[in-house]
Amino acid sequence: MKKIILLGGNFESIPTILEAKKDFKVIVVDKNPAAPGFKHASLKIFESIFDYRSIIKILKKKRYGQISGVLCASTDAPMSVYQISKYLKFHYYSYKTANFFSNKYLMKKELKRKGVLVPWFKKINNLSQLENILIKNKKKKIVLKPCDSRGGRGVFLVNYKTKNLFDLYKETKSFTKLNYLIAEEFIEGEQYSTETIIYKNHYFTPGFCRRNYNKTKKYYPSIIENGGDQPVKLKESIKKSIINLIKDTGKISGLKNGIIKGDIVLSKDKKPYIIEVACRLSGGWFSSHQIPEATGVNIIKAAIKLSSLQKIDLKNLQNKYQRAVGIRYFFPKIGKIKKILIPKNLKTEKNIIKLMFFKKKGDVVQQARSHPDRVGFIILKEKSKSQLIKKLNYFVKRVKINTLKIS
Repeated sequence: MKKIILLGGNFESIPTILEAKKDFKVIVVDKNPAAPGFKHASLKIFESIFDYRSIIKILKKKRYGQISGVLCASTDAPMSVYQISKYLKFHYYSYKTANFFSNKYLMKKELKRKGVLVPWFKKINNLSQLENILIKNKKKKIVLKPCDSRGGRGVFLVNYKTKNLFDLYKETKSFTKLNYLIAEEFIEGEQYSTETIIYKNHYFTPGFCRRNYNKTKKYYPSIIENGGDQPVKLKESIKKSIINLIKDTGKISGLKNGIIKGDIVLSKDKKPYIIEVACRLSGGWFSSHQIPEATGVNIIKAAIKLSSLQKIDLKNLQNKYQRAVGIRYFFPKIGKIKKILIPKNLKTEKNIIKLMFFKKKGDVVQQARSHPDRVGFIILKEKSKSQLIKKLNYFVKRVKINTLKIS
């Protein structure tokens, strides 16, 4: 039986593993021996998904035959995908594409050079450079982030009044292997997530949702997303301009077949800017649950076919419908979890797509600093967007995660 390699074995990778197992033996790669995805794997490789040299050595030693593809789902290792596929002698995408998606500074530099709208940005080599930028831009908020990290790790919103700037700078540095960071202007406006399928230079965007940042003030200076919802309420002309922005980005990256995950901000004067993009399936159960429920498009199946160089019927990439689907996360108080209380009517709610907690009784809840610190989530579907938002807010308030302070 043919095999496929999936880089990453976290909870969010499981839907991709299960979908791939319909046609392949799945080789899951993860450095964590207790990664939950291993329970569903056909074969296991205990290695960091970023260490492609070690992965290739293991593949040589094991002499696995009939490997037809390699991909990421809710993980981000484009250079590993390129190098492993090169070793296996099939060409998913080029070195140029892998390099473009591996470094946020180089990505934005190339997009700006080609005329694509991105927020103002600057490479940061030391703390003094950051301090000078903040002094010169007193009226602006600046996002400090690593160029090669994911999941909001080490991402902070700062300005010239930020008192603990040294500590934040040091923490951001701890999340990168590079000797520099990136500082970029924080543009006020609605943010959107997109998920686009590129097949033979045709573009399909079944994933298009509004991102919810109503927890930004609470967790400042961290920038914590609290889910999202779809369909988006935008003029068709604006929606088209966002999709065209993704198309331009895809062409500049050199990606001809694959997935582009986009993070976009729409400024107050209605101009869309690329915050960043990735050539992989998204996390947050967006590709696995939200997109198929909202549009009828199985984007995971499409990604598997693309990574294994299979033909795809274009009809399967087009939205079959557009339904209201959304996700919200749970943010309990800091402390040890005493009890998780779920209302009876929530347990029997037919429109729940998925309800999940990452922690259990006795686990400790820390201050949320990045997306992995969120404690759980609920995904719902509804007949209308207004009903969806109302019910999401209702259930988030009704679920009680009681914690005890730790002295």
